[in-house]
Amino acid sequence: QQKRFYSLNRAFSPGLARLGATVWTGDVNPSWEDLRRTPGIMLNWALAGAPYTACDIGGFSGATRSELLIRWMQVGVFLPTMRVHSWLWAQPHWPWLFGREASEAMRKALELRYSLIPYHYSLAHAMFSRRSLWMRPLAMEFPDDRLASSLTTQWMDGALLVAPVLREDSRRQVYLPEGGWYYFNTSHMVEGPVHLGGKADADEIPVFVRPGTVLPLAPVVQATDLLPGGPLEVQVYMGADGSFEIVEDDGESVAYEVGRVRTTSIRWYNAAGTLSWRTRGSVKEPGVKGLHALEGDIVRQQNTQNRAAASAALARRAAHLSSVRACAAHHSGGSVALTFRTIRALLCMAEVRPAGSMEPTCPSPFRVEHPLVPPHLT
Repeated sequence: QQKRFYSLNRAFSPGLARLGATVWTGDVNPSWEDLRRTPGIMLNWALAGAPYTACDIGGFSGATRSELLIRWMQVGVFLPTMRVHSWLWAQPHWPWLFGREASEAMRKALELRYSLIPYHYSLAHAMFSRRSLWMRPLAMEFPDDRLASSLTTQWMDGALLVAPVLREDSRRQVYLPEGGWYYFNTSHMVEGPVHLGGKADADEIPVFVRPGTVLPLAPVVQATDLLPGGPLEVQVYMGADGSFEIVEDDGESVAYEVGRVRTTSIRWYNAAGTLSWRTRGSVKEPGVKGLHALEGDIVRQQNTQNRAAASAALARRAAHLSSVRACAAHHSGGSVALTFRTIRALLCMAEVRPAGSMEPTCPSPFRVEHPLVPPHLT
């Protein structure tokens, strides 16, 4: 199988992305000003045809400080390429060299990056197959909102609105357009348009999610070779119907160009309170061996009939079911119900037996050997 090509360059011209060539923003300074400018630069590069632009997290030319490195690392979690780099004469940007509080904040950011690999890798495939930008400016999502359209310090990471802390005093500067917005990983919702301020904790990354978002997360692992590492977590932000398509491939070759992938389509039906998924593909399991394991479509569909039966249904059909947990906060007065639901379950595939029976097998749902070498644009 032909291996993918990946190259990180100082120079770029439109069209290089389809060849696997990427670019970075150059030798930026370890300063708050350069940090604040970074998201806007990345967005402009993406609009110019360079969707995998990288930057030197923490700054390159000089020594960085712990507070700056924390915030830059948090920005990097939601960039298509997360890359830490500095010159030889600066203290290396290893988290444990910057004190306990700083290292714990950076550890939390890095763990979130690993958890987002299934989500981000699927967004990379969407760029290839549907020409849908992964990291995009709010102007593309909210073209009629003048405030949103002018912002370069916030962006959309797929369905996530990212508004990181970019100030030395740790003050939030967040603008949320019209509609309901959940705080990421919580049941708390605010109604936009609204400005949010206040001081953020060192480990806080302001991220917001709209109702109807379906978000797959992997367990925390120390390296991508250790994925999946346990059950997949699917977060469903209730309040509207939603869906997401997880895409897997061998992580090494260009076989995805001819459809050698496995997709899992997850759909949330809000009125019925049901979650369903369907897995199909020409690959029995992720990795190179999976390319030769099974030809044709492999389909497995799992439906939960109602909220009360969700845990029992998943336990019967998924060997590695972890748990179902839900938390909700409701109040009257015509405002939006604050609800949030997380389903923890391994999305197993089905192997077609000679007799035609469908027996669940549970190969690793995610094994991304090189998460930062995603499918290139064509």
